[in-house]
Amino acid sequence: MKKLHKMMKAFAVSVALALVFCMIPVGSVYAETNAGTGNGSENGENGGTPSENPETVQITIDNTNSHVGVRFYQDTNNVEEIDETDTFKWIAPGTNETISVQKDAKARIRVYIQANGYYIPEDYHIDGVEKLTNDNKVGWGWCRAAFEVTADQDKTIKITEAKECPENHSTIQPNLRWGYNDQGDGTHAAFCETCSTVLDHTIGKHEYMKMTLSEYVNWYYTDGDYYAGADPEKDLAPMMKSMLEYYEKQEGLTADTVANFCKICGAVEKLPVQETPATDNKADSSTSSTTSSQPAPTPAPAVQQPAAVETPVSQPVTAALADAEGVLPTGAAITAATVTSGAAYEKAVEVIKAQVSGLGEFSVMEINLTDAANTQVHQLNGYVQVSVPMPANITVKEGKAIVVYRLEDDGTLTRCDTTVENGVITFKTNHFSTYIVAEEDVTAVTSPKTEDVSAGINLIFCMGILLAGAAAVAMKRKMA
Repeated sequence: MKKLHKMMKAFAVSVALALVFCMIPVGSVYAETNAGTGNGSENGENGGTPSENPETVQITIDNTNSHVGVRFYQDTNNVEEIDETDTFKWIAPGTNETISVQKDAKARIRVYIQANGYYIPEDYHIDGVEKLTNDNKVGWGWCRAAFEVTADQDKTIKITEAKECPENHSTIQPNLRWGYNDQGDGTHAAFCETCSTVLDHTIGKHEYMKMTLSEYVNWYYTDGDYYAGADPEKDLAPMMKSMLEYYEKQEGLTADTVANFCKICGAVEKLPVQETPATDNKADSSTSSTTSSQPAPTPAPAVQQPAAVETPVSQPVTAALADAEGVLPTGAAITAATVTSGAAYEKAVEVIKAQVSGLGEFSVMEINLTDAANTQVHQLNGYVQVSVPMPANITVKEGKAIVVYRLEDDGTLTRCDTTVENGVITFKTNHFSTYIVAEEDVTAVTSPKTEDVSAGINLIFCMGILLAGAAAVAMKRKMA
C-alpha cells in the first residue's frame, strides 16, 4: 500500500511540473489567438458574433476583384468628414472585410478605380444595394460611384468588377483646372477622363503663375466657367479648405506663402527667398533651383474627395524573391515601394509607435505579389524570402538592430525573421501587404508577436516531462 502511495505521489509531481511549464505558453497562445479573432474593424469591434450583440449586424464586403477600391462608411452622417480616415474602412482590391454596423443604420459604399485602363460604366451596379451616384468621368482615383446599404441583417456584398477602357481615350481640356498629372520634370500630361491612364502624347511644360497659396486656391475655383453657379459656402468652401490643407501638409506652404503654381496641373515651384505677396496673377515663367519633389494635387470637381487621400506619395524600390519551399504561383512577380503618406502610412506610423519600444528610425513599405495574370496574391501556403535595400532614412546606430514587421489587418504587428547584410534586408513571410522596416534597441522588449515555433517546443518539453514521470512510476513498479 505504501509503495502504491509513493508511485501516485511521484506521478502527481510530474504532472504538476508539466502544468507549470505549459501553463504560460499555452495561456499566451490562447490569448493571442483569441485577441486576433474578429473582423478587424475599428473602435473595439473585433471579435464576437451578432448573437452576442443584438444591436449590430455584420456586413461583409467581398472585394476580390483587382481594379476597384472601396470606402465603407458605417454611418452616413460621417461621409462628408473627408479629412478623417477613421470615419470609413478602406477595403483594397483583392481583399474581404467584415464590419460591424448598428442594426437598421444606413451605411455607404464608395467605389474607386485603382488601376489605369479600367473605368466605371454608366450601368455599373452592385447587387443588394441602392445606387446613389455614378460619376464615371471624375478621373484620377476619386469616387466613381456611391451606394447606400441598409444594415437590416448580416449580409455579404460582392463588389462588381470595373470594365476595361476603350483604347480611344478621352482627354481632359486644360481649362477644366484638373485632369493633368505632374511628371516631376517640369512637365505635365493629361490622363484619360474615363480610366485615368496617363496620355504621354499630351505632355507639355508647366505654365507658372506667381502668387500666394491663398490667391491660387481662390483663382482655381473662381476663374473661368467651370465652377460657375456653384454655391460658395456649400460647394466651394469645403474644396478650397481641402486644397489649402493639402499644400500646407505636402508642400509646407502657408496661405501667405508666395510660390509659382502651374495653372494647368497645380504643380508648385517654391521660391528660394520669400517675397511680398504678389499684387497680380500674371503668368510667370521664371524658374527656381528649389523644386518640390512631391506630386502636385489634382483636385476633384466633386465636394467629397481631396486628391491627397487617394494618391499617397510612394517611391518604388527594387525587391527580390527566393522560394525555397516552391509555394510561389507561376509567373510570380514582386513589387515594393516606400510610402510617406496616405491612410496605410498613417495607420502604420500609429501602430509602430504604440507597439514597439526602443524605436528609432523606420520606413513604411507596400510589398505586393502578382501571378502570371497580374492578379494580386496576398497569402501563400508557405514562406518565401524577400530582400529589399536598406531605406535611405535609416542608418544603423550602435545598440540598434533592424527588424521587419508586418502590419496585420487587425492593427497588430508580426515580427519577421530578419537579417541584414551589405545594405540588403532579408526577411521571411507568407503574406504580402504593408511592412515596416524599423530600427530598435537590441535589448528592446516588444509587444508584437513573432512568427516562430516556440509554442510547439514548449509542448514537446511538457510531454517530455510527463513521459519522464510515467517512466519513473514504471521503474518503481518494476523494482517493487
